[in-house]
Amino acid sequence: MRKNVIKVALLALLVSAAGCSNDNQVADPTNEGDLKPIPAAYSKVQHTPYAQQSNVLANKLLAVLSAQTDHQGKNVCVAPVSMQYMLSMFANGSTGRLQQEVVSAMGYEDINKLNEDNLAMLNKLAQDDEYVTASLCNSIWLNQDNDFKPAYKDAIQKYYRATMERVDMWDKSLKAIQQINSWIEENTGNAVKSDDFYITKTDLMVVANANYFDAKWAVPFDPKYTKDAVFTNADGTTATVPTMNTTVSTNYYVDESLQVAELNYGQGYYSMMIVMPQDTESLDAVAAKADWWAWHEKTTQGLAEVSLPRFAITTTWLNIADCLPALGIHGATGSVLDNLIVAGKIGIDRMIQSTTIKVDENGTKVVTSSLGSGGDIAPRTVELTFNKPFVYAIRENTTGAILFMGKVVKL
Repeated sequence: MRKNVIKVALLALLVSAAGCSNDNQVADPTNEGDLKPIPAAYSKVQHTPYAQQSNVLANKLLAVLSAQTDHQGKNVCVAPVSMQYMLSMFANGSTGRLQQEVVSAMGYEDINKLNEDNLAMLNKLAQDDEYVTASLCNSIWLNQDNDFKPAYKDAIQKYYRATMERVDMWDKSLKAIQQINSWIEENTGNAVKSDDFYITKTDLMVVANANYFDAKWAVPFDPKYTKDAVFTNADGTTATVPTMNTTVSTNYYVDESLQVAELNYGQGYYSMMIVMPQDTESLDAVAAKADWWAWHEKTTQGLAEVSLPRFAITTTWLNIADCLPALGIHGATGSVLDNLIVAGKIGIDRMIQSTTIKVDENGTKVVTSSLGSGGDIAPRTVELTFNKPFVYAIRENTTGAILFMGKVVKL
């Protein structure tokens, strides 16, 4: 007999492939098709109650995780909405304190409303845009000796569209790992291979989340204008890095403390906001207190000369469960999910998230819109050069929810 309380391994695997999945593939400057702006179908940014709540959690998550000793002074990226879905699925499997702590951390009072809003967000990610692939897929893998409670299975499949399978978790042939890896690869366009994933002898269940985002800039950067330029790192050192350059009509904001640019993807349903403090030492404080909507509200549309380094970041968070108390979820590792399986009890053991983001000339794009200019007067152009540490967020614009966010501090 195995012990009553059996741990659960949580694997959250995210890819934001802003560009090509192949690291060696570079946009061909002779291919004019790659350089044509994409017509805009959506030109607004909303700030729904869902986004207001989830983005508060997103800022906390980035601040708490990046403060860990192993990640201080490093480039990081995280997928906050994905973590919200993970925690929400666990909340559905629990009652009492843990459920209420998770629901409250999400900014909600009722788990039913949280479930409904999470489902609505999944529908948003299916928004038609032939230039953007955005998907968030969930799955739960339970050892074959047990089964899900019917009410839990119904809720998770209804609100989270999760694949729910029973497998031989402790098969020495590692078939369960192979099945889970195959599911992850299938749902990320083979962009993620979780080579470090493992199952222990006390794991009864694995929850896997695959979040895939592959988008083209609404207005691509022409590779022939990509030049080596100096980037000043957070530690004061400098590096010469490939830097993309373009002149576009976009939303921007500049004052004595920071500069902001919003670059759109595809037809305008998604965008990246980049925020660079003028004082690098204030980056962490700016990130911790980030108000992405307030920054957006300050922006105006105009011509901007944008210089942005190409970058690729992979961050693996190994001990997210240890950070949950800082998010207001204190009972996660000490509680059991008593509403999840038919017999026995499950407790949360470890939570892992691996996120990769790649940004290049062809892979993140800005919506172009015409500027009204009276007569023959040339419009004023502002220079937005991102040549020192900055924070960024990739947003779904019909809600304002942040899908991915991170910091670039060293290149």
